[in-house]
Parts: sequence; C-alpha cells; structure tokens
Amino acid sequence: MPEFAIDQIHILLYYIIAGVAFCLLLDIFKFIRKKFNNPKWLTILTDTLFWLIFIFVIFTMNFNILHGEIRGLTVLGLAAGVTIYFLLKHRISTKKAARHKKKQATSKP
Repeated sequence: MPEFAIDQIHILLYYIIAGVAFCLLLDIFKFIRKKFNNPKWLTILTDTLFWLIFIFVIFTMNFNILHGEIRGLTVLGLAAGVTIYFLLKHRISTKKAARHKKKQATSKP
C-alpha cells in the first residue's frame, strides 16, 4: 500500500479516537453535573469549558498533523468517532437496563 494511503488511514484513526474521547469527556461532564446538581451558571461554565477544550485540541491536532488544513478526513473521522461511541453506549446502556429490569422482576414477590 502506498505510504500516502497509510498516512491517510492514520489521520482518520486519530480523528476517530478524538471523536470517541470527546464523547466520553462530554458524558463525564454530564455525570458530574447530574451527580452534584449544579446551578445553571456552573452548567454554562462547564459547557463552555468543554467546547474550549474541544476547539483547542482539534485546532492543535489540525496544526500538528495536517499543517493547519481542514480536510474531509477531519470531519469524517470525528463524525465516525461520535457514531461509534453512541452505538457502543447504546448497546451498553441497553444491556444495563435489561439487567436492571431483570433484577426488579426477580426481587418482586
């Protein structure tokens, strides 16, 4: 396989991983927000912080990996990462819900 194609595959994988990582980070922010029942201003602050982190990391990745270019692989990789994360999350949460439902059914008299 030509070296150019291998480089493109690596770039795509980096952005897929970034998409998954940012979805995970967003879920962590949501979990913390729900756990501690934060006031609205803190929710706005954490959302802003999340997006600033996201923008900084993607900008840095684009600058270091693609020399500042925004290519289709950037958008495609991030979208694929988000899709993969939500498909896996849906599968995991569905299994947890089924287990929880089964526990409730067996614990009732």
